[in-house]
Amino acid sequence: MGVSIYGYAEVQSDGRWAFAGRMVPNPDAGFDPDEPEAMPEELFSSDHRELAAILTDIGNPIRSVYPYTPVVAPRGLPPDLSSELRAWLQRREEQGETWEGSTWFTAREAAEFGWDDRIQRRRAYVTPQAAPLFAGCPRGFPLASWPAGVPVQYSGWSSSGVAVEWRESYAEIVPEFARDVLPRLGGFGPPDHVRLVVVASW
Repeated sequence: MGVSIYGYAEVQSDGRWAFAGRMVPNPDAGFDPDEPEAMPEELFSSDHRELAAILTDIGNPIRSVYPYTPVVAPRGLPPDLSSELRAWLQRREEQGETWEGSTWFTAREAAEFGWDDRIQRRRAYVTPQAAPLFAGCPRGFPLASWPAGVPVQYSGWSSSGVAVEWRESYAEIVPEFARDVLPRLGGFGPPDHVRLVVVASW
């Protein structure tokens, strides 16, 4: 079962939070006359389970020895959502979308989280041919040493695989978020006046 994560940026101005993204065409409007013509564009969307655990604390732990530390303790949706996000997220809830995880945090909280310094002990199952690469719980996933001709893959459980462990920083676990989303979030304005609103469902 997969996870769907959506993140939206908001900026505070004159004591009110405003949606910081663009309103884009709603693809469902062409099929359903009750759908709005426009929808708020996400700053990011993802199906990465580890990211869901780090951002919203759902599905935690996932392919790890111990639970991930979330950026902040889950807060739910902020009571002062921008009008665009409030209308869109309420509409999705009315249509049956259930948010197992929802939270928000400022750009400052995200920047001070320590993505490169936090180390997680990962655990997963790999093919027996690759298992020796994980002896001693190495730092980093041993991709460069992977046996030639053996598919690079790991899973939370496998009847034919071998359980292994390795260590990675949070930034290495969710590189797209750490290297792409966080800088874009920080570019919206002063860090205490920018926040990321996150919803996730399984």
